[in-house]
Amino acid sequence: MSSSSNSRGGKQRGRGGGNPSLSQNFRREKVPGKIRASGHSDVTVMQGGGGEPEFFVIVLGSPGSDLTEMVVHRPIGVTQLGEQEWVASIKADYEFLLSRKENPAGQEIRESRRIRAFQLASEKGLIQPFKDASTDITWPSGHNRTNGLKDAKALLKSNSPNTLNDVGSGELVYLSKEDAQAEQKLREFLQSKTVLQMIEKEIPDSFETCGGVYGDVPQVAVKPLKGLSLANAKDATFRNIFNMLRPREPSSTKQPVDFKKAISSSSSTPIKT
Repeated sequence: MSSSSNSRGGKQRGRGGGNPSLSQNFRREKVPGKIRASGHSDVTVMQGGGGEPEFFVIVLGSPGSDLTEMVVHRPIGVTQLGEQEWVASIKADYEFLLSRKENPAGQEIRESRRIRAFQLASEKGLIQPFKDASTDITWPSGHNRTNGLKDAKALLKSNSPNTLNDVGSGELVYLSKEDAQAEQKLREFLQSKTVLQMIEKEIPDSFETCGGVYGDVPQVAVKPLKGLSLANAKDATFRNIFNMLRPREPSSTKQPVDFKKAISSSSSTPIKT
């Protein structure tokens, strides 16, 4: 078994030519691939540029046959699994997971939620009427929010002493008191847990990073490995495979000999002549 704490892995094309849409996730390099039953096996796990989770590879092969590879890795992309979990995927599924780390419709969903949030804020009177993305966001005062915040941030960056109020902190102190108060209320509303949950319910995102050609193979946690480090997870996996292939002899059902009792019994028994 081979491991890496932060690796992309080199993409290995099969006889079928592989999936060209995945090529951006892998770096092609010539890698020695000699596995021997005795002596040193010249196999290297390639290091990538970062971004991929911890993983180790289980390789099975026999003379004259293709290798069978399985990757044991941390959860990838959008999943309900925790960071301390481990997942086992065949090599092809691992590559699919890397190519589906993010929801392709994620940007569209985030923008729809953002627009809906400002629509709700408008209904509460926190900003002037807001219809869609083409509508400027305007404070109740009539001042353009985008322009006002841009100017205020520029003054903050230049450490200008010309503050206009004592409401909040940061760029807000460079707004008029009315606009600063309106912006503070707006931010509190947009960050409200109740509002966020309401919007997520209206505009759901059910995407989950899955393997398989059709993206329908979910990531399943390997429960015995939960919470283990890379080194310990690799060791535990090896020991379990080894114990499966070489099970221990069943323990004897005979009761152990009580040597003290045996000695005492023999000393009290007269010797026949």
